Amino acid sequence: DFMKITTEQLSPEQTFFVLDFADILWKIQLWKEKLPNVVPFYAVKVHADPVLVRLFALLGFSFDCSTKGEIDLFLKNGGKPQNVIYAHTIKPYSSLKYASEVEVDLMTFDSEEELLKIKKFYPTTRLVVRIKAESPKSLYYDLNTKYGSAQEEVKQLLIKAKDSDMNVVGISFHVGACCADPTSYSKTIRTCRILFDFAEELGFHFTLLDIGGGFCGSREKEQFFDEVSSEIRNGVKKYFPDNSVRVIAEPGCYFVGSAQRNVTCVLGKKTVNKLPRQINGDQHEIEENGVEKHYFVNDGYYGSFFRQFELYDIYARPLLKQEEIKKRQVYKSTIWGQTCCSEDYIMPECTLPEVTDGEYLVWENMGAYSFAVATEFTVVPLPQAKRVFIKNSRLQLDWIQNLDEITNFLINNVVLIENESFP
Repeated sequence: DFMKITTEQLSPEQTFFVLDFADILWKIQLWKEKLPNVVPFYAVKVHADPVLVRLFALLGFSFDCSTKGEIDLFLKNGGKPQNVIYAHTIKPYSSLKYASEVEVDLMTFDSEEELLKIKKFYPTTRLVVRIKAESPKSLYYDLNTKYGSAQEEVKQLLIKAKDSDMNVVGISFHVGACCADPTSYSKTIRTCRILFDFAEELGFHFTLLDIGGGFCGSREKEQFFDEVSSEIRNGVKKYFPDNSVRVIAEPGCYFVGSAQRNVTCVLGKKTVNKLPRQINGDQHEIEENGVEKHYFVNDGYYGSFFRQFELYDIYARPLLKQEEIKKRQVYKSTIWGQTCCSEDYIMPECTLPEVTDGEYLVWENMGAYSFAVATEFTVVPLPQAKRVFIKNSRLQLDWIQNLDEITNFLINNVVLIENESFP
């Protein structure tokens, strides 16, 4: 068992994650099946593992970059500047100069101030104006509060851009992280059609529609992706039927969310007596005497966990065989991080079969942002990356044009796991 062997090789203080490249390739395949006419620009901010970045570059992927550093990472791993959208509406002048030097010439804006800054430091760029999404229902993040302009404001920006002789080529939007309402896409695509027509009247000829991100990436949301992709296909077909506009998107969580499992070691635990409470959980009856279990593990809020469990469908299970799990009493539990901070908790309330010191918990759907946000607060080690390729019967490889190159790359960088029922 790969995870068990890895835990024996590492000290209890060293947490690690398992990144499944077969799952990522499967997500790309599914995207091609569901959204064949939408070009994905991988949102590298979500997971910038260097081997993963290199894989996307070898596959010929385009990238959504929000900083100079992300652009540099992509280019150093074989990416091409024409495959980048600099998708941050506020950019330092130094980054604009850098983008000009490396010939990344597609970028977003949403204000007159940014438009004039770009005119000063990179006047030959191709611009994409970002609008506010219609009726966004993100579980957590309403990006409209920080980014994008309303429809009438966009019209004024386009007039200003025309007067300033700037080259605006399209429109972008973002419905928010893991959007809960698929119709937000089609509603905003309709608004884009109105603004495309307005731009045409001004003398622009828009050729790009960027529908942003917001695609969920957990295994539990796979059916929901069917609904989202259907809404997008129908919206594009209705409002942009002639195929003269290139449609792109900025998925990140979608590609990597389910591909990563994190493994944490139980460093210690304590029993806490609470008032009696009856809770049912996963084929077990929880103790009615008010006993709770508090576990302390070798990762936490300042590491891989930043508490967006509902958003990304994150949950924990013991790294034990099923027959052993069935023998364990289930308790209401709290899982704490290892640092001295009282805010360093991972899950304040959950139900788990009892585990003990030195045993491990596996966390599912950890691919989104956990690698990106991890710190070394109190000088604890960052999680180690364990890259694997888990056999996946749904994965077909005939869509990969440079299959030999990709195969050789994977052989040299990941561990092949034949057992499709990998825990």
